[in-house]
Amino acid sequence: IPLYEIDVNGFRLPISISYHASGNKVDDIASTVGLGWVLNAGGAVTRTVNGYQDENNTLFGDPEPYICKYKTAEQLQQYSESQRLCEIFNIENGVDLESDFYTFNFNGISGKFAYNSNSELVLSSYDDLKISGGPRAGFNIKTPDGSEYTFFNGDSLMTNTIIYKSCWYLDRIITPNSDTIKFKYNKVSYVQGENHISYNCINATYDWKYIENSDVVGWRYLDKILFKDDTISFLYSARSDLRPYRLQNIIIKNSNGHIIKKIRFAQSYFESSGANPNDPATYKYRSRLKLDSLKFADPYSKTYQQTYYFGYNSTNLPPYFTDYSTDISYYGQDYWGYFNGVATNSHLIPIMNPCSNSSSVRTSDSIYMQATILKKIVYPTGGRSEFEYQANTNRSGVLIGGLRIKSIKNFI
Repeated sequence: IPLYEIDVNGFRLPISISYHASGNKVDDIASTVGLGWVLNAGGAVTRTVNGYQDENNTLFGDPEPYICKYKTAEQLQQYSESQRLCEIFNIENGVDLESDFYTFNFNGISGKFAYNSNSELVLSSYDDLKISGGPRAGFNIKTPDGSEYTFFNGDSLMTNTIIYKSCWYLDRIITPNSDTIKFKYNKVSYVQGENHISYNCINATYDWKYIENSDVVGWRYLDKILFKDDTISFLYSARSDLRPYRLQNIIIKNSNGHIIKKIRFAQSYFESSGANPNDPATYKYRSRLKLDSLKFADPYSKTYQQTYYFGYNSTNLPPYFTDYSTDISYYGQDYWGYFNGVATNSHLIPIMNPCSNSSSVRTSDSIYMQATILKKIVYPTGGRSEFEYQANTNRSGVLIGGLRIKSIKNFI
């Protein structure tokens, strides 16, 4: 859904929200817009760490000034047996065996890149993009039209006392005409727990232990976009589920400070069984932010003249996992993490030999998989679109995780 388009001397940067139609997993956490929705404004470079972080420079026997080069099979043959073991098992002070993977998405352009064995950034596709920089200084991507996108400040993650950057947000754009579009962010830190259960099969029964890893997350959210003398402000308010803020308003002002457009996000929550808004400690595990409507204000009358309404599948997802909850509906998941409606699972292990009596049902269900999925959009004109979904299948016709659009019906 288009929200606004920045136009700086012919360079255009659209701002929109979009919805993914592949289904919502039990562990999915809603964005600042709502579950399943994403705000497309600016961009980011994110990474998946493989082994050590690429900027780690405490290398065994091969100190590098910046990037840890991973080793080929031929290079490993030149090492002593102990050195090879150190690399193969990637133990403490070992050499990083593989580059991290980096994914970028900005202004309709997306792709992946990584370091090769010569510490050069290499794209995974044949796009005509020039990438420079690195995980410490940030990245610069130049597009064929001459625009330069700089990615600098980003989110930090602390795991096992190691702090590293997990992504870099778009900091500025320099257009082909040398105009600058700047992006400003606010930062908040919070604890994000990763819950795990360790299973041990003894005498055809199983015992389990709850493990919680608390990671300190430094999360940045878009505050302003500055271009020419205009300003786009993103205003947030507190929310009740597992994230601190939700996007409530977008306000566009011209160089005179006059509001030329205002957009309001009306939100509520998908509520799992047993959700009690009066008990915040448990409600955050039983609710997920839901986008109900999107309203555009007339800058002159200051009233909302255009409204989009959204309707969703009425089946709710089970609560998130917590160590103190006795609700086992969380374990009603297929192999891909989608809700399958099974109410008898007490863990996520599909087969536990010799604990076969404790096996969980992880097959997919095409009905429950559609829990909380977007079903309808009502447009400001009064028309609407209705979406019908079907589950993915493998080559043998067996259901697998994830949805796709089966049909779209449009009504004027």
